[in-house]
Amino acid sequence: MEDLAPVEPHRTSRRTHLLGLAAASGLLWGQGAQARSTGLDLPACRKLKSAGGMQYCDVRPGTGDSPQSGDQIEVNYTARVADSGKIYDGSRGFEFTLGNNEVVPGWEAAILGKDGMPPIKEGGLRTVVIPAEMAFGAKGEGCLFGLDEKCRVPPNAAIEITFEYLGLGYYS
Repeated sequence: MEDLAPVEPHRTSRRTHLLGLAAASGLLWGQGAQARSTGLDLPACRKLKSAGGMQYCDVRPGTGDSPQSGDQIEVNYTARVADSGKIYDGSRGFEFTLGNNEVVPGWEAAILGKDGMPPIKEGGLRTVVIPAEMAFGAKGEGCLFGLDEKCRVPPNAAIEITFEYLGLGYYS
């Protein structure tokens, strides 16, 4: 009989398990968000203007006040991969605080205004095409196990967000 060396049991760290769980949850969450967002298919517009590396169009101009950095705001939105038009996310009554890096930089710029793009006003509905470097960049978004072909948003992809600014959020 051969003399075999003992095999050390393979140990996986808690962090590795949690990262795997988070990736799988993100994919499942993304599929659910995609299914929910189809009822939120906000009208986009196609006569886009250029500003600060992005393109935008006001589907409906708002008439109220514009938000400021530090404000918690509320929006309805539909987000797509720009090249394919595939909806990857969307929500009604989504709240976040401007300036806290809770959303991609391009979306904040589309809300606050930048390089010739005016800030959105309450009640406004805007479509914005955000280049990859102002969105999810080379990493993409929601990539299961780090595989590029398993991403909700592929690496280096531009995104298109159509959003309706409802006003200041609950905590503002």
